[in-house]
Amino acid sequence: SLFKNTIKGAEQFKNTGGNISGIEALDDYTVTFTLTEPSSIFISLMATTSASIVTKKAIEKNITIGTGPFTYNKKNDTEFAITLLKNNNYHLSDKENKKLPYIDSIAFNYIGDGEDQLSLFKEGKLDVIVEIPPESVTEIVQAQISNFQNNPSKYILGSQTKLRTSFLNLNTSIIPFNNVKIRKAFSLALNKEKIVNNVLKGEAFGPGNNGIVSPAIKNYSYSSVNGHKFNNTEAQKLLAEAGYPQGEGFPQVKLSVRNGITSLRVALEIQKQLLANLNINIEISSLLQKEIMVLNDSSQTEMSLNTRLAEFPDPLSFLSIFYSANVPASNKVSAYPNESRYKNAKFDNLYEQATTTLDEKKRYELCLQADQIIAKDVPIIPLWYHEDYQLIQASVKNYKSNPLSLQHLTHVKIEA
Repeated sequence: SLFKNTIKGAEQFKNTGGNISGIEALDDYTVTFTLTEPSSIFISLMATTSASIVTKKAIEKNITIGTGPFTYNKKNDTEFAITLLKNNNYHLSDKENKKLPYIDSIAFNYIGDGEDQLSLFKEGKLDVIVEIPPESVTEIVQAQISNFQNNPSKYILGSQTKLRTSFLNLNTSIIPFNNVKIRKAFSLALNKEKIVNNVLKGEAFGPGNNGIVSPAIKNYSYSSVNGHKFNNTEAQKLLAEAGYPQGEGFPQVKLSVRNGITSLRVALEIQKQLLANLNINIEISSLLQKEIMVLNDSSQTEMSLNTRLAEFPDPLSFLSIFYSANVPASNKVSAYPNESRYKNAKFDNLYEQATTTLDEKKRYELCLQADQIIAKDVPIIPLWYHEDYQLIQASVKNYKSNPLSLQHLTHVKIEA
């Protein structure tokens, strides 16, 4: 899905297999790509984890290879963790010519419950919690204040604005959300500040009152996009104009949400607000993410609670989910990643221009126009922009979070 419209021959390969004419290995160290047209994001796409170049042998023998600082071996896996070991042949050294990485191993632990994570962290059995549950941040700081204030402190609390936006996905191809007035009414009837303050306990960058694009993208004026702030009077007016005064006769609508405490609490707040403000009672269905995707693929859900995590740091990574070239004629065929099945020729034109515009300033201007169209047409309702908190043992040095939630651990040290 990332490259099919970019590399020459990729679409044909998708349909018939064989070789991709636009990819050629000139020698052991040089690969050339021939693009269908200029691409402003091709280098960014090549930097994603899914675009790694690997040897044919690795694919044929189903083995894991790489040139990174740590090595993977399936025999080190357990039910509770994946452990990576230091790559003794890693090619980088630090400024003092000491071989990297510094640490001998990394364990990524499967710990679903936030309270279990905190308990293990306090016992010194976890070095880093990458995402603290929102309801726990204030409690942690208040309960452990001495551990943060001591010099040197025992714990470090970090924060990072993420390239991530949570939103309500609306299926624009079916009743009732094929009506833009209903989509706008729902958006105006939701008080996103209440969701951020009462449900997330303030642990977000802010409410989604602008476009879909995250504020974490540098030089992108996300705040200039005019979204929908809470205005229940206007919401009720639009609902009446759509033929449902005071919510009378409104069809049954189901909101599908991923299993999890925070997701369910957000869904319950949305349900509460829509009932109070529009007299519409929606049904909540808590499912596994893969189950929601199956329902979206066949248009069996009207609304779903989604999060878009950018694949690369560019507004096009967010806007790509509205490109109508991905929408098939049949509602029973997957439209991923355009799960709202949104179609707008003017948006498509701006998006296509942006993908071939190499000048960043001009590209961002095109993206802002496209972002504004989405905000006006409301195929999705942005709810909040993410800012995640990390809890780090003070003995861990050089650990840095990043907006893409990637773990760069080459320079991390553990010091007593």
